[in-house]
Amino acid sequence: MIRQLAIVSGKGGTGKTSLTAAFAHLAAPVVVVDADVDAADLHLVLAPQERERHDYHSLPVARIAADRCLICMACAQMCRFAAIGRQDRLVVVDETACEGCRACALICPADAIAFHPRSTGVWMVADTAVGPLVHARLHPGAEHAGKLTTAVRDRGRALAAERGLELVLIDGPPGIGCAATAALAGVDLAVAVTEPTPAAEADLERLWQRA
Repeated sequence: MIRQLAIVSGKGGTGKTSLTAAFAHLAAPVVVVDADVDAADLHLVLAPQERERHDYHSLPVARIAADRCLICMACAQMCRFAAIGRQDRLVVVDETACEGCRACALICPADAIAFHPRSTGVWMVADTAVGPLVHARLHPGAEHAGKLTTAVRDRGRALAAERGLELVLIDGPPGIGCAATAALAGVDLAVAVTEPTPAAEADLERLWQRA
């Protein structure tokens, strides 16, 4: 049976990564997952040897075919995210603002809008002295950290099954957002790390309520 243990906190800087690395050395061999995809740092402690690197694709984004576009700007008026604008004689999409909702494509009279995958990060698998490490990095400004967190967790569990390992240690992200929820979902046990300050205790209480 594969068990998953998440080390979490309501804020950053409480020592989650150090505790995860200590647990990994005590329980080795294990699979270690760094679920802090915004600022992963477990690799700094475990000195991994990378053996896999993959692009992570989030929601597709709109692109407008200039040769078909009528420049009617109906798509720009429809876009609630202000992701479409005019540049010289072209209608262009700001891919950092596009949410992939497809409303623009539905209203376009020329069928000039198509959707293409967007790389929003990378995830890696590496070998360490304690076992395989799965970690990731979102590109600057990219969203959907929760989905990438789930992706690295899924790969970590699959690795445990492939190698016959019974424990997956998850170094969770700080805070109480989507990534923290994704790191905690379905684990067998969670260890919460905090500081002896009112602010840290309040953050931990919010995380407890969220979990």
